[in-house]
Amino acid sequence: APCMMVLFIILAISICSAYSRQIFGNSVKPSKTAFFQQRYNLALKSNDNCDLVPTSSYEAKTKTLREYAMRSLALALPLLVSPAPSSASVEAINTQLAAYQLPPIIFTPPGFINLVSEYGRGTNPETMTNPLLVQFAHPSLWVEQRPSLTNNGEAGALSANDYIKGDSAFFFVQNTNQASQLGVDNKGLIREFVLKALSQKGDPVDSLKILSVTAGRDGLDGQKYVIAEFGYQLNTQAGFVIDRRAVLSLTALSPGAGVGQLQGLIAVSTDKRFKQLGGVLRQVADSFRVYRLNSGVFATK
Repeated sequence: APCMMVLFIILAISICSAYSRQIFGNSVKPSKTAFFQQRYNLALKSNDNCDLVPTSSYEAKTKTLREYAMRSLALALPLLVSPAPSSASVEAINTQLAAYQLPPIIFTPPGFINLVSEYGRGTNPETMTNPLLVQFAHPSLWVEQRPSLTNNGEAGALSANDYIKGDSAFFFVQNTNQASQLGVDNKGLIREFVLKALSQKGDPVDSLKILSVTAGRDGLDGQKYVIAEFGYQLNTQAGFVIDRRAVLSLTALSPGAGVGQLQGLIAVSTDKRFKQLGGVLRQVADSFRVYRLNSGVFATK
């Protein structure tokens, strides 16, 4: 990305310099009539619909230079904002997965990148049995957030976000003795998980409705996943009510004998954006995988 930015700046400066020499010149200054004729010809060639009779020679020259700079920016901008996922990063992630003796990532949707992170590594006062390894793919422009680890333990969320547009995918864990009852017919358990996940920041959630529940693709050793679509209204602290729509991928990995736990990834956007982004959110949810590791920083060996 830094190299692309440098190339873009050099390209923009070169184009601006070339056109400034063409327009302003250093040798013979054309008369106003000659300049207007030149401006008229440039407008015809570029299908420019701007004013062909500028109020002053300086304004006309400045306007022409600005227009060429904007056209150059429009041509070069897609190179900067549409990075393709790096095959090297996938190879590095697969190397990490192989070290855990876990299956590699075979397919990444176009325009997506993969996030793989440990989660639940415990704290000094509260030892975890074993941490989780969480894996999912998301659009490459989303900003990743991973839990931080200090001498006191782990803290923070595991998520990927488009903060400007309000799209996100976040991981959530719920301890429950009903985890073994997870299935496509148990909408009550799914609803309970969704409510706890959405209300963890304190914003009230209203009008929650589970729209559909289907079986997802099996994971390692036949691990079952459930895919659910739901809608709700979010009452923000600012007093706004926002209609939201989301896709959930939910599974149950027990941390130990007699202990139940649900793990889920919620990919969410606004109700209006869901019409065009629903397929993307489904791909994010479908890519979700979670594994139980045999060791961790504060884990019981």
